[in-house]
Amino acid sequence: MRRPTILTRHHPYAAPSARGTLRTAALRTTTLRTYAMPVTDY
Repeated sequence: MRRPTILTRHHPYAAPSARGTLRTAALRTTTLRTYAMPVTDY
């Protein structure tokens, strides 16, 4: 699966910590969900 590393890297919550890792994982799943959604959902 492709990970949106660029978006995660530039996100302020992408911190090298335990909490940051959890937030990064949540952001990745959210971003993937957003990509999977149709454009009309915006």
